[in-house]
Amino acid sequence: MGSQTNQGLTEPIYTVEDIAGALRLHPVTVARRMRSGEIAGAFKVGRGWRIKKSDWDVYFAGLGFTADVPAAATA
Repeated sequence: MGSQTNQGLTEPIYTVEDIAGALRLHPVTVARRMRSGEIAGAFKVGRGWRIKKSDWDVYFAGLGFTADVPAAATA
């Protein structure tokens, strides 16, 4: 699915698969972390989880990394 933009929203939105690819984790693990609140700022769209780029950047920096965009989302 990749990053998306919505009406009135110019910030990219990443899917569970985008984040899983960047962290090299299984998508179920990422979804579990989003559901538990460990990955703050994640929200549900239908049955799937999403996260805005700004919230992802904060979480990713908290892990000690400096890259600002998941590799999976740039393809």
